[in-house]
Amino acid sequence: MPIPSKMLYKVILLSFTLSLLMLRLGLAQITSIKDLSQEYSLDTRMSIFIDSSRQTGFEDIQKEEFQKKFLPNTKENPAFGYFKYNIWVKVSIKNDSPSERDWVLKYDWVLLDTIYVYQKVNNAWKYDRMGLGVRFDERPMPYIITGVPIVLPKDSVSTFYVHITSRKPTAINLSVLQKDVFTSEQYYRNLMYGLYFGSLLVMMLYNIFIWIFLKDKSYLYYIFTIFCTISIFSTVSGYSGRYLWPDYPEINLYYGKIMMCGIVIGTSLFTNSFLDTRKNAPVFLYLFRLSMALAVLGIIFIFAYKSATQFENDLLKFHTLLLLSSGIWIWSRGQKVARFYVLAWVSYFVGGIGITYSNTGHLPINFFTRHGVEIGSVLEVVLLSLALSDRYRIFKKEKEEAIEELLRIEKQTTEELEEKVRIRTQEQAETNEELKQANEELNITIEVVNKQKIDIEKQQDQILSSINYARSIQKAILPRKEDMDAILQEYFVLFKPKDVVSGDFYYCIERDNKIIVAAIDCTGHGVPGAFMSLIANDLLTEIVVNRKILEVDIVLNKMHKGIRRILRQKENNNKDGMDLSLIIIDKAQKTLDFAGAHNHLIYIQDHQLYQIKGDRKAIGGEQREQDRIFTKHQIKLDQVSCFYMFSDGYQDQFGGPHRKKFMIKQLKELLLNIYQEDLPTQKNILNQTIEDWKKASDENQIDDILVLGLKINPDKL
Repeated sequence: MPIPSKMLYKVILLSFTLSLLMLRLGLAQITSIKDLSQEYSLDTRMSIFIDSSRQTGFEDIQKEEFQKKFLPNTKENPAFGYFKYNIWVKVSIKNDSPSERDWVLKYDWVLLDTIYVYQKVNNAWKYDRMGLGVRFDERPMPYIITGVPIVLPKDSVSTFYVHITSRKPTAINLSVLQKDVFTSEQYYRNLMYGLYFGSLLVMMLYNIFIWIFLKDKSYLYYIFTIFCTISIFSTVSGYSGRYLWPDYPEINLYYGKIMMCGIVIGTSLFTNSFLDTRKNAPVFLYLFRLSMALAVLGIIFIFAYKSATQFENDLLKFHTLLLLSSGIWIWSRGQKVARFYVLAWVSYFVGGIGITYSNTGHLPINFFTRHGVEIGSVLEVVLLSLALSDRYRIFKKEKEEAIEELLRIEKQTTEELEEKVRIRTQEQAETNEELKQANEELNITIEVVNKQKIDIEKQQDQILSSINYARSIQKAILPRKEDMDAILQEYFVLFKPKDVVSGDFYYCIERDNKIIVAAIDCTGHGVPGAFMSLIANDLLTEIVVNRKILEVDIVLNKMHKGIRRILRQKENNNKDGMDLSLIIIDKAQKTLDFAGAHNHLIYIQDHQLYQIKGDRKAIGGEQREQDRIFTKHQIKLDQVSCFYMFSDGYQDQFGGPHRKKFMIKQLKELLLNIYQEDLPTQKNILNQTIEDWKKASDENQIDDILVLGLKINPDKL
């Protein structure tokens, strides 16, 4: 079917427009050179293809399907950071100048491993290889800034391909210029870096001489720091590979990063010594030790991967901030010696931001981001040298002031001694009379002391009598043995107060066919603990007997509220309270309910030991939550079981051959070994074990001890 003329006209017009657009895009990617003295940047006139497969060869690139993958670049000095893919760059140059030869394609980025430059010579493609990973005698031009001689036929367009593979920070900075302009740039670059490295070496030698005379290890650490700085920038700038190991270019791939880790170690040692962080800021002492450990880890990574990684850059950024923070902190604490130190790291930090973030592609590449860190490092070296000198000056001044003060004190002491001798001589004549008077006064004092001794002994007898009476009162509130025998049948109570009266006590009662047993550890021991035990006993009786609350978790909640109410803890700062474990045995349902405040319940069934941990909440004391809720645990009593409740006195007791705590782990092992014995025998073994434990290291009892054990046979309930 024929195409209508109107539609045919639109198709022809669209095709023509697209052709003009493609032609314009193609022309936009051609760099025209005219002036022999000018350097022409190719960055915004090149096309880039990212080879994510890293398998594309030059033969593949020339195919039409790959040519379509080249995308125009519009960015000056495009940076990719640490890039794991290969990059292909295509540039087209038209020579409108009077010269065909002595042109150089310059790649002004020395950090790349290997760069291949393809150009067509005599209708055949050839390539040149350059970069940090290539020996200098194998490069097309023996310069640190990589360049390739190219031929540009007059009035014609020449196309070049650049293939980039690198494990270091990747950026593209391509330009074309005449060879004499290129070599002139190399001369000025060498001159600039010569001045830079020369200044660092001078400061290094200066500090070596100072260290020889003063023997201050801060100077030694700083010398190592300067050495690492020189090593880093000589590698980054390409001079190490050019003059130190030209035959081993693989060293370039990781030596600089090793020195970055070295500078972390050196500056950490220097800062800890120079700022005396152990005394002035202990937290920074440990942070710098962490930095050194990470630096060693970074060196291991470098050797493991045989290349640099992003880890070293991140570590140096963190470490530089740490250096700056430590100086500011110590300066703010009144240590003037830190002022030059802070200024030094500010200058280094500002310059370091440029190179670090330009390497990772976060900042554009320009003179400041390229060389700001070199300028900052020179300022840092000079300022830190001034800081060391300032520190020595301050130290010398303080030493002179200390000597002057010592001489003043010595003179004053001599004068005072002479005055004392004079006074002593004068007073010697009066000594006999004073001694006689003193003897009379001493006799009177002895009489007074004897009277006070009698009074104190009388008061002591009264206090002991009161405490013994308190013990009888406390003993009266404890469950009677005959009542516990009737309620529990098989049980034992190991009760060993630290003092005459105890902060630990136990509770046993039967109500409504339910047995209530508790082991309670009140705050403190002695008289204060005993007072708390009286309050706790009355409060527990009020809740269980009078109010008939027989749910373990609710009982603990009511106990907590009662203690806070009785001690008025909402109104004052009183934080007293207690830890306890509570069980309620339902004889009809044959179940045992447990709830604990810090204290736990241990039980043994069928040769297996089980532990139910109490909630990590105390009864009484500070309360931040809306309501203090305790957890209820229920155990089915379907077989003979042994249950144990205890305070923390037994497990916290020091002793044994190494003067350590007995610990709950050892207590559980002991209970598992003896639970098959009758209950009185278990009590005797527990008592003898803790006594032997104390005697092994001659320890006294440190707290009240309470262990309550009972055996439950469901058939006898």
